[in-house]
Amino acid sequence: MLSFSDFPFRDAETFPFSGSVLRYLEDFCEHFKISRFMRFGCTVVRVAQRGEKWRVEHTTRDGAGESTDFDFVIICSGLQSSPAIPDLPGLKDFKGKLMHSSEYKSNNEFTGKRVLVVGGSYSGAEIAAQISQVTKSYLSIRRSHYLIPRFCSTPEFQNVPFDFLFFRRKSTIGTPTEENIEGHEFLESICGDASQVHPLLATDKSVPPLPNINDTLLDAVKEKRVELFSRLKGIEGNLAVFEDNSIVEVDVILFATGYTLELPFMDDSMKRTIKYDSRDLTQPVILYESTFHPELKNLAFVGIFNGTLPGSIEMQSHWVCSVFSGKTQLSLEEMLVGLKKEESIRAVPYENRSQLPDYVDRIDNYARRAQLYPSQELINITGKPVTSANYNQYHWKTCHFC
Repeated sequence: MLSFSDFPFRDAETFPFSGSVLRYLEDFCEHFKISRFMRFGCTVVRVAQRGEKWRVEHTTRDGAGESTDFDFVIICSGLQSSPAIPDLPGLKDFKGKLMHSSEYKSNNEFTGKRVLVVGGSYSGAEIAAQISQVTKSYLSIRRSHYLIPRFCSTPEFQNVPFDFLFFRRKSTIGTPTEENIEGHEFLESICGDASQVHPLLATDKSVPPLPNINDTLLDAVKEKRVELFSRLKGIEGNLAVFEDNSIVEVDVILFATGYTLELPFMDDSMKRTIKYDSRDLTQPVILYESTFHPELKNLAFVGIFNGTLPGSIEMQSHWVCSVFSGKTQLSLEEMLVGLKKEESIRAVPYENRSQLPDYVDRIDNYARRAQLYPSQELINITGKPVTSANYNQYHWKTCHFC
């Protein structure tokens, strides 16, 4: 799931660590000889339209400024640019240490400290469990997540990586309510009812389910190494005050509260065009299929959506290149309808948005638009894992777990 369609991982862990992913990307660049097209050590400071072209201004490592005009520009700076820390009453007066999960390296520095981790998603749950190996840790959560083991079993598959159960093509797509019910039922069949371990782990089935890949938090809570608290309401001195008015004294507050999208190289008029809102962590810009805007000709975005994986951004890139090369065309009418669809998603309160991005639907959508949709034989396969290799136009493949 972490590989591109034409270059498989070699000798990596089932769930590769960051070093393995870096080596994979370096091997990919070496294999396809693409490093020569890259300029390293540059900071883009401005992207602006100049007639029919786009001018990109940047600084080099030595601080020198340069500018280059391009026919096309693709922005691939990612959705998670800058650490997001909530503005809480009393936080500025906290005498202990404040951190964001982006600064976390290991649990060694926390021995003997009273550590509060804020945020119960992927990073927060993982960090709280790790810190609990060296000291008592506290975890503040707004909503409960389904704690999904990395290896799962169902009547169809035994002990397979979780993503091979999630990334499957469905025979039918239900209404949002039906998808919500089905999502809760599926996740509960894998994870069980965590409220039996702690009442704060009870899931709210009136809203879309929240998944979290984690093998360690549940045991840490059972063994009382991690103590759970409700939403953090504010800080009073060294006391953390929670929504239910419970309090705990802490030395360190570590925020695992996500990231915001930053676009410092865009001027205000461009930001207004794409309705940029850094406060929205999952829908910060309004683009047609998360890629184009009709008022920004020859400019595209890749990877600016929730749930990016190599396969989906690869197909998105193919689509962008097919449009820029003239192989495929964009319909203004479709784009305007698509923009309204994106705005309707933003209008939904965050807790009511789906937190299970449909990887297969997205990669299918981009592949179809890029005219790289799989063979009919593969399209007809439902209930089996879909991988990026399925979309390779030179050698269609199915997953070796099937």
